[in-house]
Amino acid sequence: MSTTHVGYGTRPRVYLGGPIHGLTYAQATVWRQMIVKMAGLKFEFLNPMRDKEDLKKSPTISHVFPDLPLCQPKAIVTRDLLDIRRADVLLFNGLQGTVGSAIELGIGYALNKPLVVILEQSDALRAHPFIKDLPGLLVVESLEEAVQVLVSLFNVQEDSWQTLKSCVERTNLTTSALASGGKSV
Repeated sequence: MSTTHVGYGTRPRVYLGGPIHGLTYAQATVWRQMIVKMAGLKFEFLNPMRDKEDLKKSPTISHVFPDLPLCQPKAIVTRDLLDIRRADVLLFNGLQGTVGSAIELGIGYALNKPLVVILEQSDALRAHPFIKDLPGLLVVESLEEAVQVLVSLFNVQEDSWQTLKSCVERTNLTTSALASGGKSV
């Protein structure tokens, strides 16, 4: 595990990977915002959607945004790869139909990063050998479980877990609701 920078006074870095292309801005960001709220200030999050608020204007996110410098294909790949190298752990919320997330997961594995993937129990990807049997990859079913793994992996204080539980109780959002942009399904 590449956590040489994690020590007293520093926070573990978590890369928030997952589908973006073809989603609305809300669908691509709501689960990332929830993870940050649930985990409190114990982690530094590397969010590929940061500084991309201009994408709210588009009905769905695509690969073509000629007027937005941070949304150019080379800029996206360059920053995401930098973030993956800087991260201590990679967290993915689903992998369905997303080439970018699959490549990021592979790069994270090659860099010997711990990998956490949120997949619902019914997701057929759970049976795939590269998901089921890949060393260093842990599959969980919910955002709550993902935060619990992060808290345990980096041995952060118990108050983070209490923050998570109270946030979940207040919001009462399910993974399905998060995938739909926070709307109940």
